[in-house]
Amino acid sequence: MLESLITRYVLVVANDDIAQRIQLVVLDKLLQTARNSEVNPEIQAAIVASLTNIAPKLSFRRDSNGRLMASWLAQFAAGGEWASQLKTKPLPPGSPI
Repeated sequence: MLESLITRYVLVVANDDIAQRIQLVVLDKLLQTARNSEVNPEIQAAIVASLTNIAPKLSFRRDSNGRLMASWLAQFAAGGEWASQLKTKPLPPGSPI
C-alpha cells in the first residue's frame, strides 16, 4: 500500500502546480513521519525502506519538482531530524460550501 501511495503521489511527473504541490506535501509528510519518535518503529522502517527505493528513480528526473524531491531525500538520508520544508495551512472547519 505504501509503495502504491508513493508511486501515485510522488514518482509520477506532475504537469500542473496543484499536482506538484501535492507531491511535495505527501513527501514532506512521509519524511516527517519517518523521523517522528512517536510513530511505531515498524512504520518508520517501512517508510524509510520505501523512500530509499525511490531515491534513485527521482535522481533521474529532470523536472524541477523531481530534482527538489531528490534533494530532500538526500538530506533525509544524511540523517538527523527532518525540518519540514513546507508551510501548509490547516483546512477551515466545517463542510465546504
